[in-house]
Amino acid sequence: MRLSAPGLILLLCTHACLLSSEVGAASIVKRVFRIKDKSLLNLDLYSATFGYRIEEGREALEKGADPDWESEDGDTPLLVNLKFLTAYSKSDFALMLVPLVKDLEHTGAEGLTALQLAARQGFPDIVEALVRRGAKIDAVSSDGKGKTALNFASERDVASALEHGADRFARTVTTLLSLKANPNVMDSEGNTPLMVWSSKVLGAWRKEVVAALCIAGADVEARNRDGDTPLISAVRKGNSGIAQVLIDQGADFHATDRAGQTVLEIESQSGGFYPTIRTAIHAEDAENARSMTGVTGTVEGQLSSEGHSAPSDTAETSPDARPVPPSAARPEGLRTRRSIRHSPHTQDPPLATPAPTGFSRPPPSVH
Repeated sequence: MRLSAPGLILLLCTHACLLSSEVGAASIVKRVFRIKDKSLLNLDLYSATFGYRIEEGREALEKGADPDWESEDGDTPLLVNLKFLTAYSKSDFALMLVPLVKDLEHTGAEGLTALQLAARQGFPDIVEALVRRGAKIDAVSSDGKGKTALNFASERDVASALEHGADRFARTVTTLLSLKANPNVMDSEGNTPLMVWSSKVLGAWRKEVVAALCIAGADVEARNRDGDTPLISAVRKGNSGIAQVLIDQGADFHATDRAGQTVLEIESQSGGFYPTIRTAIHAEDAENARSMTGVTGTVEGQLSSEGHSAPSDTAETSPDARPVPPSAARPEGLRTRRSIRHSPHTQDPPLATPAPTGFSRPPPSVH
């Protein structure tokens, strides 16, 4: 029986499908086309990456497969493995390949390095292994988006983060920061990782990531292409918890957007649904007033002008006691940097010096 070309192709494809349930792609090629070239060890390794068949991959490597072998589109076994990692995948196969790969900066079909792919998929253990092996932590992707590994770890949307496990991406960010990743690299859209995290609307753990970025040196006054700072972005999204962290970290809440609107004006457009933002800003204003003055009477005058009652003259209170509203409490363990910041380089004013023991504080001024 003679088969036409389409018929022959159909027969081969059918035969391949029947074999696929029992053997890998490389074995299918060998059986159908009777190819026994030793170079197919590379294909064995490449095939094993798709199914995370680590024993098959290890056997191919032991027989001489090249871990840097590239497919026609430029992907290596490591890049292929990283592309298809999910929250349910194990990192064993990738961790087996990392010490063997010679070119850690190779980019495949997507224009991403192995480190950038590992960060995008949210695998902090692979990220750490690659960096310690010598991968360039701040290398910029060649996909036209200009992102580093830290940018990629911050880009997941709500659906993807929920599907893949949001905490994994938070741990990926903190791992990169501990390895000295630059937190101020802007992508092609003008966003830094801090800007991206400030505008996310997912999970209370975001506050820990934002705080970690700030402590690592992220610029809280950087502006994106829309002219928004991280604080303005957080307020637009109604992220009151993030706004509180940014204010604690010295963000200028008097900054305006391109339309000249302040943070409070932007918040008021939401109908006042986020009173904690307004409370945090008022608390910060009062704290700045205390820090800027060393005279209790002046502080009392400041509080009186805002409608607050001044402490009684007879109260047994330390001159520098500063009651803090409960709503202005800081997240536990969070470092604060108190100051009125009109630029990222403004220094904190000196703390007020308490009055010497034995002297009574001056009476309030009488109007």
